Amino acid sequence: MNLLITNTREDQAYLILRSLRDVASRIVVTLDGDSWFQRWGSMSAWSRHVSARHRVPDVSADWRAGVIQGENTAGEERYVRRIEEICALERIDAVFPSYDAEVYVFSKNRERLAQQGVTAVVPDFEAVSRILDKSETLAAAARAGFPAPRTRVPADLDEARQAARELSPPWVLKPRCGAHAANIRLARDEDELAREFDRLTRAQDRPLLQEYVPAETKRNYYLLVDRNHELLSVFTPRVLRTRKTGLRTPCAAVESSHEVP
Repeated sequence: MNLLITNTREDQAYLILRSLRDVASRIVVTLDGDSWFQRWGSMSAWSRHVSARHRVPDVSADWRAGVIQGENTAGEERYVRRIEEICALERIDAVFPSYDAEVYVFSKNRERLAQQGVTAVVPDFEAVSRILDKSETLAAAARAGFPAPRTRVPADLDEARQAARELSPPWVLKPRCGAHAANIRLARDEDELAREFDRLTRAQDRPLLQEYVPAETKRNYYLLVDRNHELLSVFTPRVLRTRKTGLRTPCAAVESSHEVP
């Protein structure tokens, strides 16, 4: 198998590389970013297991702006055509993306690549579109009875102010489409709410307004489910230490654990 791994600026790309290196004849990676550091500042780019490296355009701009649609945008089409060129040149059998924006684009183009003999390891577009827009994810969680912070999706500032009166301050504001907890803001009063809402809507319309739920605990769950909805594996690292960076609480130290509450 000739394997293409994308979004090598992400840590998970290196984990995919390490996991599949023994079953791949050749591993090819893509590099993106305007600066040398963005393109090469990852473990995947320097791995001795990589046979070839190719530059691609950044594909995340439209997704970060909240554009979720079945057809490729002009930027996404340029990216997909570049991927097709790489797949033909390197005789790629499978491509394995792991960053939200790229999983989304590959899900839209999965059948297109399959016709060229390339398997994209992604869910179908219908499933992906529900989880890449956080408002859709929360709506699905509510239908399933899964607990989540009370959330509103105001269309404008007047609706945001009205929604804020239904929830106790402070309020959390975040984009519907995003990753790595980017652009999450905390508003403590209505003036701050107006400023942060305006700032977010300039980048992406209809940001989420949520109640603030303080907590000192953190637990991540990684599930693998097959197409029959059967659970294949679950992994939940035990968090030993976290670090606080604004509203984010990333893990600073974890250990593997088979105990799953």
